[in-house]
Amino acid sequence: MDNKINSLPVYNTALKKYTASIDIHDISIVIFVLAVTKSFTDLFAQEVATWHEFENEDFQFFAKEGVEKFCNASMRNFWKTVSDSTPVLELIKILGNPAQNSELQSQENVRRVGVENQEGKLVGLISQFELVKFLLQEAKKSGLFSKLKLNDVPKVKEQTKLFIIKENEHAIEAFKMMLENAITGLGVVDESGHLTSVFSSSDIKREKASQELFTDLQLTVKEYLSKSKRYFKKEIDEKILQIGPNDPFISVLEKMVKNHLHQIFELDANKAPVKEYSLCDFIRMFL
Repeated sequence: MDNKINSLPVYNTALKKYTASIDIHDISIVIFVLAVTKSFTDLFAQEVATWHEFENEDFQFFAKEGVEKFCNASMRNFWKTVSDSTPVLELIKILGNPAQNSELQSQENVRRVGVENQEGKLVGLISQFELVKFLLQEAKKSGLFSKLKLNDVPKVKEQTKLFIIKENEHAIEAFKMMLENAITGLGVVDESGHLTSVFSSSDIKREKASQELFTDLQLTVKEYLSKSKRYFKKEIDEKILQIGPNDPFISVLEKMVKNHLHQIFELDANKAPVKEYSLCDFIRMFL
């Protein structure tokens, strides 16, 4: 959190190579599980322990275990490496695996890859976002997509379910939904069903690590996002999150990259979300 990064490669000293990574989604799931554990502890003990007491009793496990134990806790952070000579098309295939599709959920959903040189040394990481950023640059250079509208580019598989949470629900329910559905973000709607924001694993970041990482989970989604916005020092304009079927394909990609979005939503006439597009969806459009 101090360095404002979302993932780190993990080095295996025995094998003398990087064999995994841990990201903000893994960390958010661990924090969610700890918060649930404390709730059960308080319930069965019939008293509420302070987080300091709980830490002294239950966090010893974390003091003894290596970070590799928590890599891919989210089941959305599988580690894969490619060589620095790997064709871009192969990257598109690797990073464009739609994990939400039921027939693919048993496969490894890779959201970033490690890049190794000929000596097997890790020289970089490429995430889905960085690949979309690159593909946008190349698409603009080619001019082939200049007249293409979003509706002209079919998704590989039609979406069967939207993952949405109301802004008055507790934040802990949002993390539960992300864990149960192996996703990293949700659309947020108000009481009228209008899209107002997005909720993602990155929203767990705070200006400093403290017990608020756990206690804030009892806030409403709206309150929780308000604290996250203070960390990122920006407000989320709901219009940024919205697209229409007739929007130019390139402009949609530009909106994603400019605002560092991982999800964007198509709305109906009542401003209710009817379709979600993820980075994965846009990557697959180049296959």
